[in-house]
Amino acid sequence: MANAVETCLIDHLPRIAGMGIAAVAIDARGRGPRYAEEVAGLYRAGLDAVGRGAPGTLSALKEEARRRALGGITGGHFVRGIEE
Repeated sequence: MANAVETCLIDHLPRIAGMGIAAVAIDARGRGPRYAEEVAGLYRAGLDAVGRGAPGTLSALKEEARRRALGGITGGHFVRGIEE
């Protein structure tokens, strides 16, 4: 089951980085290169903030992602898992 809104995991980057995950992918199908570049920049800024030990900026980055999203954002399946 897919989410009805865009998935945003910016506020979960400390946990993701703590899992040893070194890269994330942005699924920007149907949104265009400008959107992909902007959202990738938000995640890069988030990863940089986590690396500097300054995760306090993540909420502002998440709000910026929410402004760019069509119809809202969710952490959905990352937080709750997927039911079959």
